[in-house]
Formats: sequence, C-alpha cells, structure tokens
Amino acid sequence: MTASSAEGGFLIANEFAAVEVHPDTAANGPRLHVRDIETGAEIFLDPLDLASLCLAGPRERATWLRSAAYEAADARHAAPSCTRSTRHENTGET
Repeated sequence: MTASSAEGGFLIANEFAAVEVHPDTAANGPRLHVRDIETGAEIFLDPLDLASLCLAGPRERATWLRSAAYEAADARHAAPSCTRSTRHENTGET
C-alpha cells in the first residue's frame, strides 16, 4: 500500500484501488471527502458514517466489497430489468 500527501489530503493506493482522501470543512461540520481515482466516484463521510464503518464486522465489510466494487457502473444505477429471472430460493420457481 502506498500513501502520499496531496493538497492537505492523501493518496492511498494498493494493487486493487486508489483513492484520494481530503478533510472537508465546507459543510455544516467536518467530514472526509473520498474520491476513487479510477472512476471519479466520490463520497463525503461525516463522523457518524466513519464511526459506523468502525463498528461494522468482517461479514458486513465483505458484503460491501462483493456487492459494489466489481459491478459495472451503469448496472449499479440502472433500474431492475423486467426480463431478469427471479428464482425463489425455497421453491425453485422462476
């Protein structure tokens, strides 16, 4: 993992991802601005968001990685398709 300082923030990277992290004080309270280098996607995390991340267990964190990071960006934001098969787990019906 590499971390370097950039404009009051940090670039944090490894073989899987690279993000810029900056403190942001322009809102009502302090928060953290995180931007994905590859996609440009960004998020602002307030202290409650950050505390929640700390309290999440390994199962929750693993679920986050599987559900978002490897989906195509347009698939994450698209409405569910009517042609998609919905299989009922217990009955095997579609």
